[in-house]
Amino acid sequence: MKKLKAYIAGDIMSIGSQYESSLIEKVLDEVGIEYYSARLNKEINDKQNVSQEDNNKLAEKIVKQDTDKIKEADIIIFNLKSHALGTIAELGQVWGLNDNGMNKRCYFLYDDIRRTDIPETGDRRSWSINQYLYGLVLALSDGKGFLSGLDELKEELSTLVSRGLNTRYKVGDKIFLKDNLVHNKSYGGVRYDKEMDCYAHQPTVINEISTIPTKNMYRGNNMWTITNEIINHDKTRYYNLLSDEERVILSNVPEEFNYIARDFNGSLYAYQSKPEKGCIQWKTKAQCEYISLYNHLFQNVKWEDEEPLKIIRD
Repeated sequence: MKKLKAYIAGDIMSIGSQYESSLIEKVLDEVGIEYYSARLNKEINDKQNVSQEDNNKLAEKIVKQDTDKIKEADIIIFNLKSHALGTIAELGQVWGLNDNGMNKRCYFLYDDIRRTDIPETGDRRSWSINQYLYGLVLALSDGKGFLSGLDELKEELSTLVSRGLNTRYKVGDKIFLKDNLVHNKSYGGVRYDKEMDCYAHQPTVINEISTIPTKNMYRGNNMWTITNEIINHDKTRYYNLLSDEERVILSNVPEEFNYIARDFNGSLYAYQSKPEKGCIQWKTKAQCEYISLYNHLFQNVKWEDEEPLKIIRD
């Protein structure tokens, strides 16, 4: 299984801010996720051991090192402060990376004690957040917004670690195999047997999942060992997400449409070609159609999905 890496984005200019970063580091240590925390980078932050020449090139060094670490990370944890301009710049940078397909998982903390659910109006409002900034937070967190605190962060990360970043399926899911596999050929370290051919057209149910360092392996109700390399992922996802009624509806969609996806505002669209996920909607240069009549159905097709759903026509 891929080892998860995190990047901690937050203010480190005060003792209090550094202490907050250390608490986030502690959470990551406890759940077993590697991380980069800028406060620990002595090359940049140790003013006692830096030359004047190096210090005059600090801006370039920070941008290079922090940007590289952001690109390497699977997870970005933002500890936002309204005055932390560097962290807010990183927020925009990560949005740009995700808008171009990098799909960083983002979690947001904001610990201002003035935040409250008590109704406040006019000049009596004790706290507010810039709505453009909050819009980016919502987009990058799939609508979740700010976490309640470190306990919720630990719970979210523990769940991510327990299922693995690349684990696609869970026990009980139905899976279909590809229909072009070669008998006795090894796929992902497992030999494909001709008796498994039938599972290209009828599903087998996952009873067990085992993980080795580089991949997940599944055991179906027929006791065959199955790897990701032999699974028809599009067909498997299609049958696991949709009801019989929903599949009948899509079987009657004109054949030039091959994908469906839901935008951030909840609107459901059908696409001719595979769209790419943007900030608040899926993007395509080909034709797409708003499925207004059935927008209340297909509730398992969500904005949070990393990929559009391919329409399967058997």
